[in-house]
Amino acid sequence: MRHTHERNRTEKILHLVFENAHDALMLLAPPTWQFTLANKATLQLFGVATLNEFTSLGYWNISPEFQPDGSATLVKAQEMISIALHTGSHQFEWEHQRLDGQKFPSDVLLTRMEVDNEVFLQATVRDITEIKNNEAQVVAQYVYVAQINSQLAEMNEQLKRAHDQLFQSQKMAAIGVLASGVAHEINNPLGFIKSNVGTLEQYLADIFRLLDIYSAPEVQRGIDRQLLAELEQISHKINVGYIREDAKALIAETLQGLERVKNIVLDLKNFAHSSTDDEWVWADIIPGLDSALNLVWNELKNKCELIKEYQPLPKIYCLPAQLNQVFMNLLLNAAQAIKQHGTITLRTGQENNGVWIEIHDTGVGIPAEDIPLIFDPFFTTMAFGKGNGLGLSVSYSIVARHHGKIDVRSAAGKGTSFRVWLPVQATDSQSAT
Repeated sequence: MRHTHERNRTEKILHLVFENAHDALMLLAPPTWQFTLANKATLQLFGVATLNEFTSLGYWNISPEFQPDGSATLVKAQEMISIALHTGSHQFEWEHQRLDGQKFPSDVLLTRMEVDNEVFLQATVRDITEIKNNEAQVVAQYVYVAQINSQLAEMNEQLKRAHDQLFQSQKMAAIGVLASGVAHEINNPLGFIKSNVGTLEQYLADIFRLLDIYSAPEVQRGIDRQLLAELEQISHKINVGYIREDAKALIAETLQGLERVKNIVLDLKNFAHSSTDDEWVWADIIPGLDSALNLVWNELKNKCELIKEYQPLPKIYCLPAQLNQVFMNLLLNAAQAIKQHGTITLRTGQENNGVWIEIHDTGVGIPAEDIPLIFDPFFTTMAFGKGNGLGLSVSYSIVARHHGKIDVRSAAGKGTSFRVWLPVQATDSQSAT
């Protein structure tokens, strides 16, 4: 009797657990595997009022009220049941339909049970609509983020192309500014070369005339004193000794002029060389600074005293042609900042694992409120038409590409110092470039 009581008590507890379970629980009985039992959560999930109403639906919700596609769904349901019977349990997703026609995705667990040698299946059904919605939102957000990333990648590519175009545009603008000065620098040596060659031509004509007289047969026989007198007179008149010495000086000066022309053209060629052909190399940057100085010298020589305070620098891993443009931009800015007469001082130094190049001018200086803006594209403190506002922006980009920085110190009316800091060692990103 006591055992019967305990069994009844256990059955009541199990029934309460079954009835009050959060998930929809139902029992399928052979041989047709109809629903024979369902808890309250099941009734609420499928929108039916009573257990009889639910169990009368039969055959794994294959009735037209639940599964309009009929036989295909029946075959699929029988397949799921067969797997559970053979393996002991089977979990899968299923699209159910409530009595009111509303469909919902569910997670189904079929578990094989055996009671008194009779096999049953317990179905645990959980509505996963919210999970699916969340998954859909995650997928949508992922797609959205992927689209944004794709757009950002395209924008970055556009910015890179724009930067390259900006770089070339600024370079060509700088060349335009320098063109007249370079032409003047080339014309100066060409002018004295032409003058020297003209003088040499006259000298040589006189020398050849003198030689013609010397080679006359009469002179050779030494019998024509009149010719000898004339020879001495011409020799004295043209000052053969002076011609001999001056001809040497003229030729030396001519060769120097030709060398100067060659250097100017070479510096201009190196500056105009496309940055897309640059390669990362170990290079001494002081010759590049001097090369840039040669190109802008026409802008400086008439109003600037130049002071060089160089310290030897180690070679650094860099794009030399691009750094040369930085130096040229800063030198041009220094020249433009000096209105009447002033001093430009070039300094170099080494500190820690980097080198620095400083260009200081005694020009008009930069107002304090403008200093944060000077590296912005198209910002300029010069009058309209006097500058394109790209020089410092491009210079900043080039130095940043080298993982360096540009420090600025300026005071209105007292001048400006730009100090370019560059690392000596190659960074990982540079090595991979």
